[in-house]
Amino acid sequence: MRWRAVLLGLAVAVVIGYVSNIVFAPTPGSAATIVGIGIGGFLAGKRANAAGLYHGALVGLGWIALETFGLVPTVRYANDVVTDSLIVIAMDVATLAAGSLGGSLARRGRSSSSDTGRGR
Repeated sequence: MRWRAVLLGLAVAVVIGYVSNIVFAPTPGSAATIVGIGIGGFLAGKRANAAGLYHGALVGLGWIALETFGLVPTVRYANDVVTDSLIVIAMDVATLAAGSLGGSLARRGRSSSSDTGRGR
């Protein structure tokens, strides 16, 4: 596992999360944060060179951990505790899915456009 890649992806997600929280209203800001986590997962997958889905999921997990400790911006979704808890769970699932999807999209391509660079 490449911790630097995960930390870099998480840092990108945190920056995008803070900027989107400042610039946008709560709902678009949450959507932009999820996109930022996907971008962070993609970057982690590219930098890690292998297991992109895994490294992207770690970015999402890192975001959830930072959210738990109150280190990243969060939004209170409802006044009812049960409804708020369900929405938080759904957002955590979306966070993990976005990071994983971003990481899985970071697969390495062929070494050359014609793939003729091998065996020379």
